[in-house]
Amino acid sequence: MSYEHKLKSAARWLSLSMDSDFKPEQEAELEKWLEKDLSNRQAFEEMSRVWNRFECLSHVYAKKDINIEESDQAWHKDKPFQRLKNIFSSLYSLKFAFSIAVFGLIIFFCFPFIYKDSFEPLTSISVEYTKKGEQKNIILDDGSVLEMNVNTLLIVEMSKKLRKIKLDKGEVFFKVSPDEKRPFEVVTPLCITRVLGTSFNVRNRKGQVSVDVKQGRVRVSACPSGLGDMRIQSLVLTGDRGVDIGADGRFAPLRKSSINNVLAWKQGKVIFNNAPVSEILEELELYHPVKIELKADEIKNSGISGSFYMRDLDETLSLISIAASLKIEKKSEHLIILKSNS
Repeated sequence: MSYEHKLKSAARWLSLSMDSDFKPEQEAELEKWLEKDLSNRQAFEEMSRVWNRFECLSHVYAKKDINIEESDQAWHKDKPFQRLKNIFSSLYSLKFAFSIAVFGLIIFFCFPFIYKDSFEPLTSISVEYTKKGEQKNIILDDGSVLEMNVNTLLIVEMSKKLRKIKLDKGEVFFKVSPDEKRPFEVVTPLCITRVLGTSFNVRNRKGQVSVDVKQGRVRVSACPSGLGDMRIQSLVLTGDRGVDIGADGRFAPLRKSSINNVLAWKQGKVIFNNAPVSEILEELELYHPVKIELKADEIKNSGISGSFYMRDLDETLSLISIAASLKIEKKSEHLIILKSNS
């Protein structure tokens, strides 16, 4: 069984294990599966890590149609709400009217942070990834198309009220089928992008997320001081506009998107505008199973502009070497060392 299939099995087990109806015999079966092969446990731990990274964003959207029973479940199960409940209990000795007022304030300020779809059961969940140098397209059951760039990992979660993509790393171009009853979300550790029907690109690399819209409108929500900050910043992007979110969860100024340049990766090309040599080499590594070392500190930050066909390793290295005055000192199957030509 390939590691991709093991990741999908791990996602299924993870989803089952979080269900309140997870039975002892299922738990025993899960443990048996984990013990069967070390790679099974590695896949399960990887999926748990990815899942936990995104769960910390669960407060971003308010649940508008939650019923009383679900609200009571959230109150008892969610740790922040349990702490608030304890605080409220400590006020029980105060006058009844004052206690009611405090309770009202708690509900008023904290109810919006119940996640909008946390109680909606999933109809399907799947894991998709691409290796170095691999690109592929995925068609979801709603007709939406995901065009995945190299070295990308994501989780697809579908329910009756929401279509959610958790992008752990990499880059994806989304063509979203319109569905007013089921919004489409792309979640990264830094932000959530929500749409009803449009086409846009999301890139999650090296601690920065970039969102570029080709057509339609999307809403991007981010945490201004990282994932622990409950304050949310939101903005709306329209066609040919883009925004970058830094590692601290803050928006950079809005920019005009050169969408054709952004999407050049779909043809195996990457277009750089005065980019450091080191950045171009790091991007090139994503397309080939090779490590490229640059032994020339004085050149690492030198800017280069141009269009590079990333699938042709030799040609791209030759162009970079000419532009930056470099030469190949050593080349093997998995290692290339470059140094200054001077």
